[in-house]
Amino acid sequence: MKQYSNIRGFLISLIRYVGNGYKECQITYIPKSKEDKKRSILKKIEKKYNTNLTQGQRQYRRVKGLCNYAALNFNNIIILLRTPGKSEYNSEKWENIINKEIQFNNLLSYKLYKDERGKLTIRLSKDSLRAFNYYIEASIKSKNIKNFNQAITTLYKLHKVVRYRGFMLQIKQILKRANELQKKHGTNFKTPTFFS
Repeated sequence: MKQYSNIRGFLISLIRYVGNGYKECQITYIPKSKEDKKRSILKKIEKKYNTNLTQGQRQYRRVKGLCNYAALNFNNIIILLRTPGKSEYNSEKWENIINKEIQFNNLLSYKLYKDERGKLTIRLSKDSLRAFNYYIEASIKSKNIKNFNQAITTLYKLHKVVRYRGFMLQIKQILKRANELQKKHGTNFKTPTFFS
């Protein structure tokens, strides 16, 4: 079980595993009521799926046609991944990690996807993207520069952490739309240049 204290390390590791063939997943969110049992939950997963095998042990399983498992944890999120191969847990529900939404909090969720070049990258989910666009649009319509700056600052903080092409393209779209809305509503809030 690999545990992470920041989103950046968690997402880098996730992309690395998926790029190495761990494409099926189970995503679990530990509820607040069970936070005190988190350590034992992680231990159970680690023991059940043998997520701490050495490279040699994983290679041996591959040669035998067995799947390998990996588990990643950030805050209350646990992502269990597996490679193709025979498994004693085929009766469990496994889903493709590509385009699967990962919820970080009530407002923020990301998706892993392959871009037009066929490379793995990260982007905001539709709901998170919609929420940013709505918040920025509402602040421009009401001419509320404080809310506008707050939204832009949040984007900047996320941009410093999640430096992936998919997310960067979304930020450019958000800022382009914000500029168009400002022309429409006659505001002149400065859009920072730190994203370029």
